[in-house]
Amino acid sequence: MADGIYGLNMMNNKKGFSLLELMVTVVLIGIVSTLAISTVFRDLPAHQAKNGIITVEQALKTAKSIAAKISETVTVDFALASSNNGDKGGIIQLKDSTGAVITIFALNKNVQYNAGSSTIVNNKVIFDFRGQPVDATGDVSGFDTTCNTIAISYKDNGVLASETIRVNPLTGSVDVD
Repeated sequence: MADGIYGLNMMNNKKGFSLLELMVTVVLIGIVSTLAISTVFRDLPAHQAKNGIITVEQALKTAKSIAAKISETVTVDFALASSNNGDKGGIIQLKDSTGAVITIFALNKNVQYNAGSSTIVNNKVIFDFRGQPVDATGDVSGFDTTCNTIAISYKDNGVLASETIRVNPLTGSVDVD
């Protein structure tokens, strides 16, 4: 009895997906992918700004450490950090007491120091021989909460995202906002 109970030939049943089922699946995958990609691109500027803050934090901690190690002042100079530099964004320079560059930290393209939102004086943070932040004259009391904020922005035809970091006037530690 090859035809089964109802007279249907069970050997001719085809297994698989119909064209309609495949098309619906492809359309649904496309919609979900579009939503995911738009979310990623929307968050890109914020992610870039956060990465910039991580770089600034590393530069500040390195400068503090070097200052204490060599028993001299070390300056974190943001003068070249407010514009793109070739394929890179802003460049942060660490300088010794003579002004010679010790090392540099490069931000990603379009990630720059935002002088308009920062409160540090002359676009610099100076650490003394103890690793404590000081003003341009070397006075500890001249570096306070009115001049300790550094803002980093992702800029591409305007500011798209910004993050800030603060240098603690008493300890020189950094606090990400």
